[in-house]
Amino acid sequence: MTDSLKVSLDLRKLPVAQRHRVPLLMGTDADQHGDILARFAKPQKQDSPMSRTKTKWLVRTEPLEVDGCRIDVATTIEADLNLPNALTGQNLEHGTSVYAAGHATLWLLKIWLAAAGIDRMYLRQLDLSDVRLLSATLTYLVKCLSEADAEALVHDLRTTTHILSSRAQSYQSSNETVMLPTGFGAMSAYHKTLLKFCKMLDGAPEAHHLEANRLLVRLESKLNSAFLSKTGLDTLAGWRDAYATGLYEALYEQTIVKPLQLDLRHNRPRPEALARLTRMQRGFVEFYLEGGNPYRFSAVLASAFPAQTLSKLRIAIRDILDIDVDIPWKKHQELRCFKLRHRLGYPGDYFPPADRATWCFCQESWGQMLKKLEECFEDAITPHEWGKPVSSSITRFGRTT
Repeated sequence: MTDSLKVSLDLRKLPVAQRHRVPLLMGTDADQHGDILARFAKPQKQDSPMSRTKTKWLVRTEPLEVDGCRIDVATTIEADLNLPNALTGQNLEHGTSVYAAGHATLWLLKIWLAAAGIDRMYLRQLDLSDVRLLSATLTYLVKCLSEADAEALVHDLRTTTHILSSRAQSYQSSNETVMLPTGFGAMSAYHKTLLKFCKMLDGAPEAHHLEANRLLVRLESKLNSAFLSKTGLDTLAGWRDAYATGLYEALYEQTIVKPLQLDLRHNRPRPEALARLTRMQRGFVEFYLEGGNPYRFSAVLASAFPAQTLSKLRIAIRDILDIDVDIPWKKHQELRCFKLRHRLGYPGDYFPPADRATWCFCQESWGQMLKKLEECFEDAITPHEWGKPVSSSITRFGRTT
């Protein structure tokens, strides 16, 4: 279920002489006279050794005095990459976990460092405990009956999120994407039709991937650094037993389902429901249902503490009738919560059919992925161990370029 990760790899356990070998890309700020005011790290783009797709690194540094000279030495590498693309060239069908994605990211970084000339014995010291998650995007793939059904699901999500929050956004590139900012980061949904970042590997069943993708809606939960740190999920150890502990299902409910408030009603309350209200509450609801502004309700205006009175009424109506009076009733009736409740049950992990699993980042192919990553590591490190120039020729998922 992992689409993208942003991680930080701590290099400070490596000797300074080794860290000094890490390639830096630095920019400078200068004044009008050309005098340098500051130096800063710039992102570097590198080809993934497993596919032809690009990955992005940012090398952070610290200034050190070495033999009387001031030099910039690498301290951490921030990596921002789409793991399915980096490993298999496509992210149409994929599964597995943040733990596996972080493990693969560590290998990709070590391969890059090996090609830069860092010694094997020091690279072997870098392990999963040196990786910190800065953000993680969980992608839940929802299977639909048809392409029209997938588009209808995205439409219902767009309608609902825009009613629920003024911060909701939807934008059209080749994918119509719905995005709802939340306290943990953001929730988004789209039917993937923008494929320019996918580069299928030689021999991959492209037509079958595309056909499967037509019937998938992607629900993504982007978890920011504050959320990850607060919940103890900023380390890979926190994700190791995520399936066994039900973590992915819990995060789906917390970060996808809960923000959509799927218990809200769209139909007018029945008399038996209204009968559960006090006289003031019922008068308030009737005023609201007729289009009245809750802030202008007579009992609110007459109260010594209008905001407190309105808050109590709002909470009671939400609890008893599943109505949010902050949303005008005319818009409340347009909510698609009643439809989405039946569509957005936890989808679980995604398992491609056996004939495609080899070409996907998923549970079935994970062992094979690890083996290929280790082969790429050996290809990158062997030349400079023999004292030969480092070659850019690296095995790519069963082929050499």
